[in-house]
Amino acid sequence: MFIAEACLLQAVRDQLVTDLALKDEQCQVELDGMLPDYAPKLFIAVSPGGVQAGPRHKSSGGAIDLLINVRVTVYNRVAEVARDRRRSTFIQLLTGLAPTLEKVTRSLDNDYGVTDSAVAIIADTIAGYTTPAVPPTQISDNETGKFPEPFRHFSPDLSCKMVYKEPYDAAQMAGPPADPIVAMGRSIMFLGARYMQVRATWAPS
Repeated sequence: MFIAEACLLQAVRDQLVTDLALKDEQCQVELDGMLPDYAPKLFIAVSPGGVQAGPRHKSSGGAIDLLINVRVTVYNRVAEVARDRRRSTFIQLLTGLAPTLEKVTRSLDNDYGVTDSAVAIIADTIAGYTTPAVPPTQISDNETGKFPEPFRHFSPDLSCKMVYKEPYDAAQMAGPPADPIVAMGRSIMFLGARYMQVRATWAPS
């Protein structure tokens, strides 16, 4: 079942790269959703948003039913500016984030393309999977499952967040004090992509 989450993250990343015409280094799956050191001026991090049991999972022993959430964070790097210019600079950055957040939402919300891609990635993953002596019940050789419902809801962060320099970075400590803020970001949680699979049964031979 957690293969479905990992493959959905990859599908979200791939769709954003395609729909927003991004370079590979501008959008990656980051497990902590943070801004990596290699990130360019615009960077989009795709990260896990949680998995929970769906209604059928709770009521049936024969089905795996999951609701999978994905967090997408858009970052804009901040050039060093004087403290008295921060307000106007941050307003410009916030305004600059808005079109990208809009495109991300339109790309993923209620879109079956991303879940169809996730199913294809699951099939490829299972096809290349070597079954151990005691295979986990989450993996079946002939059942990839399906996503009957795409992301049905989205929830943006109430406000942007600031990314600060690492205070113990040698380069930061060597020179005079500088503006510690390196980027501004805002996240959107995409909620409720529903994954279902017949529960695999396995018994030792």
